[in-house]
Amino acid sequence: KRQNPQAAWRYLANALHHLRRQLSESPGAAAQDSATLRLWGSRRPGVVWFGEPLPDGMIKEAEHAAAAAQVFLVVGTSAVVHPAASLIPYARQAGAKVIEINIEPTAATKLVDCALQGPAGELLPKLL
Repeated sequence: KRQNPQAAWRYLANALHHLRRQLSESPGAAAQDSATLRLWGSRRPGVVWFGEPLPDGMIKEAEHAAAAAQVFLVVGTSAVVHPAASLIPYARQAGAKVIEINIEPTAATKLVDCALQGPAGELLPKLL
């Protein structure tokens, strides 16, 4: 469903602005395991790789964040891998504008307020 892409861009631009500000104020701690150090230097990206377990409490924290979001971005994902895919309904039920950016429709496309189709690497920088 493609509704008002201009509004989606505004929501997304606002969300990215707040994210940049939060990251500059609190960059967070990095994991220091040896494989990470070899691949990423002294910092590991803040991601959970496929097959890795989620740290204790992380899904509850993500559910609370999704429920508190005003804008919830679903970017470059099939939206079928759980538990991450289950966060979309949390955000939607709490009233967040859900925006999907992907190269093709996904399992989430019917659930979002706006679906922007194209490569995330091309669409997201246009908002900065």
